[in-house]
Amino acid sequence: MTVAFLTSKFSRNAQLVCRMLTLGLSLFIVGILVWQGFKLGIEETGVTDQLRIPRAPFKMLVGIGAGLLWLQLLFDLADAVGALVRRPT
Repeated sequence: MTVAFLTSKFSRNAQLVCRMLTLGLSLFIVGILVWQGFKLGIEETGVTDQLRIPRAPFKMLVGIGAGLLWLQLLFDLADAVGALVRRPT
């Protein structure tokens, strides 16, 4: 969902540039989440109290999920760049 009341006044190219800037910022923020998620998962050495299950794999899931989100954002950015480069028909 976009902020249509603001971006609807822009030209097509300006809308695509705004989308690319938003996706770039999102890639940066989610990239930090991926990095910190994996860092926390690697540094985790504890186990659960009752079953003695290691916590590290579950903390690594944060990094994996964020990595998948990062890939989706990257594909969305590639689509936006492709739409900006293509000429409207």
